[in-house]
Amino acid sequence: MIKMKATTKMDMSGLRRFEKRLAQLVKTQVEAGFYDDPHYSGMTTAQLMNIHEFGYGNNPQRNVMLTSSLSFKYELPRLIKNVYRSIVVAGKMPETALKVVGQKYVDAITFTIDAGTFSNPVVSKSWAEIKGFDAAMIHFGDLRDSARYKITKSENYQRF
Repeated sequence: MIKMKATTKMDMSGLRRFEKRLAQLVKTQVEAGFYDDPHYSGMTTAQLMNIHEFGYGNNPQRNVMLTSSLSFKYELPRLIKNVYRSIVVAGKMPETALKVVGQKYVDAITFTIDAGTFSNPVVSKSWAEIKGFDAAMIHFGDLRDSARYKITKSENYQRF
């Protein structure tokens, strides 16, 4: 009878680095939209977009953010895979991949505004006569152009 004895060693350092990066990534959030930037109307771009999104007074609802998020959800899984892939390949936090996620969401918002693929995409006839055209959400383009993204970190992340 032949007896064999073997010892196996595994280098788990790569897996540990991946685990550490994932723990950091869980605390990272990519946001896109409109923030507290001043608008010439006296409101912030966030306030103005909120009025458009949900309607106010005689202004009808123009659900740009909802429409943008619905169209963006089809591209998001591929972008998330790229984030994970960059952690595995580069072994570090994927800042560039996260920036791509944010910029693609901003692109979805600006496309939605430019294409008019939201509810109530035309303005009233009286306002169209003043503006010179009937496309809603576009006057000078400053609201559309103020859409941006932020990458934020939270130390208070709690697992559910």
